[in-house]
Amino acid sequence: MELHGRQRETAALERDLASGARCISINGRAGVGKTAMLVSLSATPRRDADVWNVDLAGASNGGSAFDEAARRLGLTSRGGAGGVGAIASRIGRGRVVLAVDHSEELEVERTSVESLLEACPQLTIVVTRNEPLELDASTIRLHPLAVPGEDADYEAIREEPSVRLFIDRATRSSPDFRIDPGNAGEIAEICRLVGGLPLAIELAAARVRVLSTGRLVQELRRGRDAAGLDLLSARGGGAQLSIRAALASTSRQLSGPARRLLRQLSEFVGPVPLEVAVALGARTPAQNVDELEELVDLRLIELRRSVGPASAYDLLPIVRAYARESTSSSDEDARRRRAVLAALLREAASAVESAAGSPSIATVQSLRRDLVEEARRIVADEPGRAAGWLADCAATLNGFAERASVSDLLEEVVRADALGSAEREAQARALLWSAHLLALSPDGAGIAAAVSERHRRAVELIDPRTEPLLSLQAHFLGIMNFVITGDLRAAAASAAAGAAEAAALPHAAWAARFEVWLAAAAHAAGDLDGAVARSVGAFERGTRVQDAYTIVGATVILHSLPPGAVPADLPLPSLETALGIARRQHDVAQEGYVLATLTSAAFDAGRFRAAAHWCAEKLAQGAMRGWSLDSEISLAHAAFIAVELGDLEFAARMLGALRADRDRIERAMPPRTRDQFAAANAAVEARFGSTWPALLLGDGGLAISEAVPLAVRWLRANADVDEESGVPTPFALTARELEVLELLADGLMNKEIAVRLGCSPKTVMHHSGSIYRKLGVRGRAEATAVAHRNGLLEPR
Repeated sequence: MELHGRQRETAALERDLASGARCISINGRAGVGKTAMLVSLSATPRRDADVWNVDLAGASNGGSAFDEAARRLGLTSRGGAGGVGAIASRIGRGRVVLAVDHSEELEVERTSVESLLEACPQLTIVVTRNEPLELDASTIRLHPLAVPGEDADYEAIREEPSVRLFIDRATRSSPDFRIDPGNAGEIAEICRLVGGLPLAIELAAARVRVLSTGRLVQELRRGRDAAGLDLLSARGGGAQLSIRAALASTSRQLSGPARRLLRQLSEFVGPVPLEVAVALGARTPAQNVDELEELVDLRLIELRRSVGPASAYDLLPIVRAYARESTSSSDEDARRRRAVLAALLREAASAVESAAGSPSIATVQSLRRDLVEEARRIVADEPGRAAGWLADCAATLNGFAERASVSDLLEEVVRADALGSAEREAQARALLWSAHLLALSPDGAGIAAAVSERHRRAVELIDPRTEPLLSLQAHFLGIMNFVITGDLRAAAASAAAGAAEAAALPHAAWAARFEVWLAAAAHAAGDLDGAVARSVGAFERGTRVQDAYTIVGATVILHSLPPGAVPADLPLPSLETALGIARRQHDVAQEGYVLATLTSAAFDAGRFRAAAHWCAEKLAQGAMRGWSLDSEISLAHAAFIAVELGDLEFAARMLGALRADRDRIERAMPPRTRDQFAAANAAVEARFGSTWPALLLGDGGLAISEAVPLAVRWLRANADVDEESGVPTPFALTARELEVLELLADGLMNKEIAVRLGCSPKTVMHHSGSIYRKLGVRGRAEATAVAHRNGLLEPR
C-alpha cells in the first residue's frame, strides 16, 4: 500500500535507522498513518536487522507496554524478569528493530527503555504514540496530509497527497471511479472538510460506491455543529468539524437489528469470520445474513481476504469507535457472544483431539485475541470455569503468540488450586496442556520434573475406555514433552503405548502420528530397516487420511535416510514443501524439525551456502522462542558450515561458545551429528593447534546469547539459496461460483440468489466471499467490473 505524501517522513525514519538511533518515536493524532509507517517498515526486507513488529491494539489500559509486547511475541518470562527481561534475553546482542504500535493505552517507562537498550546494544526501539515519549528519542511527527487551496486548479488538485489518497481508495471501492474537472473541486472540498486526516479520507472515499462526491460534501458540511470524535476532527474557519456526521448519516440508514449487529461486531479486536458474525445476530441465519449485507453495502464493515480460508469482516477503527460510543452493549449480547465463542472453541479443540482437520480451527485462530481476552474475564470472575476454555485455547492456538498468555492464565488457575470446581475431564485437559506449555517455555528443559509430574496428574484423570481420544492426545503430548526435556526413553514408551491404543480403536490419523515417532526412535537406534518400514507406512497412511502432521514428520525422516533407502516410486514431497505445510499449520516444532533437516540435507549435498540459509532460519526461530538446547545444536551446524567454507576462526568461536555445555549437547545429537561435531573440532585444532581455546577465546569466549546473533549474521552473509515461488492462477472460479457471479452481476440479493440456486443465503455469502478473494476485489460492484473486463460472464 503506497504511503501518499510520506516521502519525507519515510526518508527520516530510514536515516535514523542507518545512523544507529536507539529510540525513535513516531507521533501524531489517531488516524494520521502511524501504523502505515510501521507496516511499510516491516514490509521492506532488511539484511542488517530483523524487524519485530508488535501491535498492542486492544491491550488493557495502564499496564507496561513492554510486558504486553513480550506476551504478544510469546516471550513471557516465568522467572519474574518481566517484559523487559524477557525481550532482552531473546534479543541479546542481535540487531533488531522492535517496532511497537498502538502503545497509547500503556506505559512506556523511561527506565524500561533505558534498561532494554542497555541490555541489547544493537537494538532500536520504534514506538508509535499520539504524543511524543517523555524520554530521549528521535522524533518523527506525522501531520495530516496537505490539502488543495480554495483557488487550486484541476492540475494542482490532482497532485495534492490527500487527493491522491482519496482517488486511490475510491477506485478500490468503485473501480470505475475517476477524477475529472467536474468532481475535482468536490474531492478537494472533502479533503479540506476532514482536515487531510488519512483515515477520515479513506472512510469518505469508501462511500463513493453509494454516495456521489457532491453528496459527500453536503453530508460533511451538515455536521459542522456536531460534537466530533476528538481523534478525528479538523478545524477550519474557527469551527470544529467531525467525520462523525458521515458515520451518523450512514448509520441512520441501518435497520435496528443491523445497528445492533454492528455494535456486537465492534466488541471484537479484529476481523470477525462470517460464521461468527451470522451467529451473533438475534434472528434467523437468513435474516442475520441480510443484516450483514446491509453493513457491507454501506461500507461500515469490509471484507478481509487475509484471515483464514473463509470470509471475515472487519470494521475500520473509527467505525468501531463510533459504534461503541453511539450504542450500548447489553448483558444479553455479551452472553450470546461468549456462547458463540465457546461453542466454536470446543468444536475446534475436539477436532484437534480427534487428529482431524476442521474449518473451525482456522476460525478460532483468527479470533485468538478475543478468545484470550474472554479467558481473562472468566479467570477474574470464576477461575474454576476457565479450565476447559483455557485448555481448548492451548490446543488450538499452536504457534501463535497468544499461547503464552494462555500458558500464564493456566498457571494462575493451576497454582491457585482452582481446578477442583471444574469437571474431571476439564481438569485433565487443563493439566495436560499446562504441562505441555511448561515444556515449551524457554526454561522447559530445566524443569523436566515439574513437567513430568503435571503430565502424570493429567493422565491419572483420564479413563482410556470412556475418553479414548483424550488418552491418545495425552500420549502424543507426552512424547513431545519428553523429547523437549531430553527423556528419550520415556518418549519412546509414550509412542508405543499410543500406537497400541490407536490400533485398538482403530484410529488411522493417530496411528499414523505415533508411527512417525516409532520410526524416529528406530532411526535414532540405528535400525535402518525399521525406520524405513515405519516411516513409509506412516507416510502412506497419513497421505490417505490427509494428516498434515504425519506427512511432514514422515517426510523429514525419509529425507534423513541414506540415499537409496527410500522406495523410488514413493511420491515424497520436497522438504521445502514440508516446510510450507508446517508453517501453514502454525506448527513451530515441526517447522524447526524441517529447517534442521533442510540444513543437514544441503550440507550433505555439498551446498554449504544453501545450508547457511536454512541454518540461519533455524537459529533465528530458536532465538525467538528461547529454545536454548535447540539453538546450541544449530550453532554446532553453523560451525560445520564455517569449516567447509574455510572460515575456521569463526568456526572456532562457535565451538568455543559450546564448550561449557558440550556433554549435554552431544547427548542430544544423533550419532552422525556427533561425528560431524568431532570432525569440526578436529579441523579447528589442526589449524590452530591444541591450545586454540586459550589463543582464540580469551576469557572464556562468547556466551550463547552473544554467539547466536553473531552466527545469524554470519550465516546470512554467506547464504545463497534459490527460492522458487509459484504464481497462483488469478481467476480459478468453480462452476457454482461462476453461477453466483452471474447472478450478483444481475443485481440479485443473497436471498434471491439462494432461491434461484436452491441453497441457503449463508451458502451464497460463502460463495461471494470466495469470489471476492479470488478476483481480488471488495464487493459485487468491483467483482462485476473485473468479470466483464476478463470475459468471465456470458455475453447478454
